[in-house]
Amino acid sequence: MPTAQGRKAFLRILFYLFVSGVLFILLHNTSYAETTVFRSANTVTTDVIIGNTYNVYTDMSNCSATDGLTCNRALGSGYGNLYFRNFGDFGIPDGSTITNIKIRVIGKANIGLYVGVSPGTSYTSNCQVLSDLWTMWILNGINISTYTVTTPISNGVLSSCLSLNNVKTNNFIWRINYSGSQSWYANIDNFEIAFDYTPPIAPTPTPTPASVQPFLDLPWDYEGKGKSFENVVLNPVSWFDHQYPLQNVPCCEEKVLVFKGNEINGFYRSHNGYDYGLKNGVVLGTPVLAAASGWATFKPESESGGAGNVIKIDHENGYQSWYEHLSPNGLIVSSTQERIFVNKGDKIGEVGMTGNTSGPHIHFSVFKDSNESDTFDDDIPWGVTDPLGWQGENSDPWTQWESNGRKGTPSYNLFIARVPPKQEEIPTAGGSISLGDILVSISSNTFNAEVKIIADFGPFESNGLIKSVMPSIFLNAFDSLGQKVTQFLQPVTITYDYADADLLNINEESLKIYWFNEETGQWEGLPSIVDTLNKKVSTETTHFSQFALMGELKDLIAPVTDVIISGDKGQEGWYRSDVSTELQGYDNDGGIGLQYTLYTINGSDWFEYKDPIIFSSEGTHTITYESYDKAENKEDRKIITFSIDKTPPIVSVFPDPQVLWPPNGKFVPVKISGFIQELHLANKTFNIIDEYGMTMPEVNEFGDTIFLEARRNSSDFDGRKYIINIDTIDFAGNKSSAQTEVIVPHDKSKE
Repeated sequence: MPTAQGRKAFLRILFYLFVSGVLFILLHNTSYAETTVFRSANTVTTDVIIGNTYNVYTDMSNCSATDGLTCNRALGSGYGNLYFRNFGDFGIPDGSTITNIKIRVIGKANIGLYVGVSPGTSYTSNCQVLSDLWTMWILNGINISTYTVTTPISNGVLSSCLSLNNVKTNNFIWRINYSGSQSWYANIDNFEIAFDYTPPIAPTPTPTPASVQPFLDLPWDYEGKGKSFENVVLNPVSWFDHQYPLQNVPCCEEKVLVFKGNEINGFYRSHNGYDYGLKNGVVLGTPVLAAASGWATFKPESESGGAGNVIKIDHENGYQSWYEHLSPNGLIVSSTQERIFVNKGDKIGEVGMTGNTSGPHIHFSVFKDSNESDTFDDDIPWGVTDPLGWQGENSDPWTQWESNGRKGTPSYNLFIARVPPKQEEIPTAGGSISLGDILVSISSNTFNAEVKIIADFGPFESNGLIKSVMPSIFLNAFDSLGQKVTQFLQPVTITYDYADADLLNINEESLKIYWFNEETGQWEGLPSIVDTLNKKVSTETTHFSQFALMGELKDLIAPVTDVIISGDKGQEGWYRSDVSTELQGYDNDGGIGLQYTLYTINGSDWFEYKDPIIFSSEGTHTITYESYDKAENKEDRKIITFSIDKTPPIVSVFPDPQVLWPPNGKFVPVKISGFIQELHLANKTFNIIDEYGMTMPEVNEFGDTIFLEARRNSSDFDGRKYIINIDTIDFAGNKSSAQTEVIVPHDKSKE
């Protein structure tokens, strides 16, 4: 038999289950209820039928909800309708069920009017029976009134007319009218509608575990590029800024770039993700891969601002990853209306240069559904999180930042391949600890008691003209009480095996191990032994800190690009033929080589230059270009512009009069007229030739009047001829001429 205590516990459980069930029944239907915003019609039209004639009685130019004017149907006699359509996107999710229609009308009328709705985008027939038409008695009066009604649309005809598909495609039309032939008027300030709907029941998301589990990989095939995870992920072009990752979010605070509690020497502050570029094996056209499985959606450059083309992947675990600046080519989803499931490692796009970017790279960022609202739209910026996590000794400054009652999201390591910190118990007899290609050797009697040494990878570092060739390393020693050990009785040896390091732009002989002096905030070199045969560098230290293997950079000079333009050239920048453009990039003498030259035509997509670019169409063409070398030096972006005009000018000349008679020796005024069809005329020249060799007056412009002698020799049986020429040339060098004659005939009757 159960005890009294057991029975009480059982009854408590039943009570909780009962209360939960009641709450579920009461709240279930309302917890998912949604209402769209009221939307005004974008198109308003009208008609009125008098006999068989349609007449317009509405001043649509004054139809606005905000300027105080009205859509006026002036006093009219007969039937008539005001039509309202094209309300835009109500944002109702696919799979929803529309339950009610809400109508809000602001205006006045001298009679009770009817509101009806029809399917399609032109009036056909009612979606309701006459008894169901809404009557706007409240607008019957002199003063402006507001009429609001909510009506279920569960009946078959109305629900068919206002189906989800019709609502999402704006395939319906509303009208206000009066079903009678008497005179009436209506001034409608605004006609708005909204919908109540029940969203589709979404699958229950997988609960986030108490300890967040890594699930991400890097978004490109870095291993195929010969790169290791640590050598890529810890060597980005730009870091996540833990102080203020407020990219594209207004902020007036000073920004400090922080990683593991230490300030990073990085040029890109306020960054909300990681950029990976040329030094990571990422170039223009590199395939971008899904970092984990999930539902991919698209945001185009026209909507994302500086982010360019963006694909977002909802991983259904409370996290969403973003991939920015993608090329318009190769997108797995390219419509804002699509949602496609992708598997980890699937190609989702290609590295491009859309949006605000100084060069090809992958911008990769991660957002958390920080308020568990089942959407990421309200998690900017609070939900942005560092997928490398936070491991500083102090609190993550991002989690302390607060705005509108919300704080920055905690960061945890989300990368599967991330190596956790290495820990080793080192006895007084000595030992060693290794992390990747870095070995720390402790001789006997270095410490007077057993210690625990923790080694963890850190970022690539730089210090002026020197730069890391491998990830840095954080070293710490702790005693049995968890206190830091700072007293070393013997030096500790640190050895870097740099056989897999990228030394393309590093003087190998300059390699040295440096340590970060927190008191001075400077990197200081340690005496180092470089074994170029075995590719190892070692040093000794009597303190632990952050250590980095660095070397001097070889190439700090950006490449240059010579531009060669070939074609039939006119004046500066103008051509009268097809134009061939060559972009010849060169690295400096002693440089390590050109990577590529990139260009864009008239601000379109970027391409790698490979062959001469041929331009055939007339008009102005603009090429923007820049060259990159293999040392990550980039030429300043440059622009060239030229124009093609293959069409010669069209020219005509007309003298008035064209015949001088009688040949009485008098000087007759002749007006020179004509026209030139040419938008880019460079010059025109008039020339008059007299067959008798007399000096002729000058003509400078159409409309000038000259005086020609009405005389001819008696033996000149074909008459005296004055030949008037005009020669034209445009900026491209296209030429055209026209010629006409003024005649003093020998015999007027023989003309």
